[in-house]
Amino acid sequence: MEPSPKDRAMIDAVVEVNQRARDRRGWWRAGITALLSVGALLLVPMEGLLPQSLRLALAVAGILGLLGVFFFLSTKPVGRSDTSGFPWFW
Repeated sequence: MEPSPKDRAMIDAVVEVNQRARDRRGWWRAGITALLSVGALLLVPMEGLLPQSLRLALAVAGILGLLGVFFFLSTKPVGRSDTSGFPWFW
């Protein structure tokens, strides 16, 4: 049995709201990760305050965090699609 068009529209609306909430959480997570990674990398040059092993761990964590943010950004669409408007590759 197929759902009625009204029920189908309600299901589509719920799915879209859930997708937006999931996307919003992803952006928040990426922003917080970027801030923490940059903060960790800014602590690395402090030679007198932090031991060498902690500075190395902060550097590795900061770099891995930024790589994770860059990977997240690479999965997001940017700008218009390739098929709309003037071709970008010309």
